[in-house]
Amino acid sequence: MPALPLSLVHWRAVPANELYFAQWGDDVVLFHGASGLTHLVNVATVVLLREILADPRTFDAAAGALVTAQNAQPDEHFRSELAELVQRLEALGLVERVAA
Repeated sequence: MPALPLSLVHWRAVPANELYFAQWGDDVVLFHGASGLTHLVNVATVVLLREILADPRTFDAAAGALVTAQNAQPDEHFRSELAELVQRLEALGLVERVAA
């Protein structure tokens, strides 16, 4: 069976009780309790993990919500950067693919 295009996959952040955030100015540190790893993340990542992907969404729906939340331009550069971010977050175990 062929893999779904990234834009059609449903994504969800890991449970909120596994994620601990601390902010100093523009810097946000994220501790992932399940892995024991700490990450330096940007505000868009925090919004994505805490709000947008708290419930499963397709990539397209998540992109639309992040555009609104961040007052961003919904161009191809934005979508490309977001696709890379979601894939990085998946590799770190911070988001997961879920059944539609």
